[in-house]
Amino acid sequence: MKRCFALAALLLASACDIETGEAPKYAFVSPYGPRVNPVNANEFEVILSAGGAFDGYWCGASDYARRKLGAAWTDRVYVASPISQSVTTDRRSAVRFTLDPAALGITPVNKTFSAGLQVGDNMSVTQANTRCSYARPFTVGGRF
Repeated sequence: MKRCFALAALLLASACDIETGEAPKYAFVSPYGPRVNPVNANEFEVILSAGGAFDGYWCGASDYARRKLGAAWTDRVYVASPISQSVTTDRRSAVRFTLDPAALGITPVNKTFSAGLQVGDNMSVTQANTRCSYARPFTVGGRF
């Protein structure tokens, strides 16, 4: 019984800000796990939980673009900054994305396939959404 309470306390504490003890605030939480905050009118930031899968960044970007920004499945999502310190939270790693690279002065990288997280890397909302099967927490084989 003590073990269950200890595990619950650990999970609760890990969901809170270490210094303030408060749960971080996010504008959007994807059902797949990634959290997203807008940075400005043209940029949003995807934040993963500790130990989140690399594909979670693309998953969060596609989910936010589709559900919150109204992007079409054929619209493209562009990396606006590589993995770096979050600008909207105290998290150590986040990736910023945009749907409008010209507004940020970003030159899109033209590749047939892009899996990276360098400025200009991009994929369609549909392609990025396929990464969600790998980012779902607590699943076997990446599927529910």
